Amino acid sequence: MKSTTFQIKSIKGKHTCAHKVENKQANYKYIGKRLESFVRDNPNESLQSLKNKVRRELQIEVSDYKVYRAKKYALELIRGDVKEQYARLYDYCHTVVKHNPASSLIMKLNKEVNPPVLQRMYFCLKGMRDGFIEGCRPLIGLDGCFLKGLFKGQLLAAIGRDPNDNIYPIAVAYVEVEKYDSWEWFLNLLLRDIGSHNERGWPSFQIGRRGY
Repeated sequence: MKSTTFQIKSIKGKHTCAHKVENKQANYKYIGKRLESFVRDNPNESLQSLKNKVRRELQIEVSDYKVYRAKKYALELIRGDVKEQYARLYDYCHTVVKHNPASSLIMKLNKEVNPPVLQRMYFCLKGMRDGFIEGCRPLIGLDGCFLKGLFKGQLLAAIGRDPNDNIYPIAVAYVEVEKYDSWEWFLNLLLRDIGSHNERGWPSFQIGRRGY
């Protein structure tokens, strides 16, 4: 039985294979740099939207994790490394007090960990304090809200009312959690700055919907 062999040299059939658009060279840093200007204007853009943008403009497919890292890297390029910024808080406090003498910026560190980390920070500018004492009604409102950034915690605030019945900021503080001890710490520093009940005759504090 004879067999016949043949060799195909060319074919003009229709190409049906899907085009592979993955690119290992396009790592998260490369994509993050390309997205930097867009993320600067749209920091809350969803990951799916960024993924579609990469597919449309760079013609590559990326995983959800890679686009997450790319966005995070882009934000770091825009804002700087968060840990490095926290490490410069002492410099920040020094600069603020230098240009606003007699202001109060107080930091409390958690020394139970190594290295110590920020636990609380109190902030009251002299101009804010003097403006409240000299021109606002003797009523102080207090409230707190959650911080939802990379580092969690609570922001405590003390406000007054100016003669036009507008909210007037007096002091703010970052604390690890809203509790009796953190409120006591904040209020002691606040009264040290604006004067005690006996010195100024403050009639009451209003904390959220609860009177103190």
